[in-house]
Amino acid sequence: MQQEYYVATDVQAYYTVKDIMRIFKCGRDKAYQIMNLKGFPMTVIGGKILVHPVALQRWIDKNSFTVISAAELATSRMNNR
Repeated sequence: MQQEYYVATDVQAYYTVKDIMRIFKCGRDKAYQIMNLKGFPMTVIGGKILVHPVALQRWIDKNSFTVISAAELATSRMNNR
């Protein structure tokens, strides 16, 4: 099975929530949970969440072998409300 890789060389300047959903192959709620994790590189401009591709790649590289517990995801979800 061929892997898809999303790297910082994409033409797009910033990723949106829909792009995060595509990259992580998850739904909207899970994408928001991921983006609310401590240290996730996002910027909010005019109510729109934007993620710089290079910052995202660095965050993925840094956290590649980090196990995120269900409790941590639940905490990020609660902080989002």
